[in-house]
Amino acid sequence: HGTAFDIAWKGQASASGMIAALEVAAKLATRRSGAQSPK
Repeated sequence: HGTAFDIAWKGQASASGMIAALEVAAKLATRRSGAQSPK
């Protein structure tokens, strides 16, 4: 965790962690509500 000044504005950051977190959140939300996944 931090500001990552060493890679800021260089296009080196990876979005994979954010994508994985959103996928898990979507799965948890659909389980809780009983709704179908948007896939």
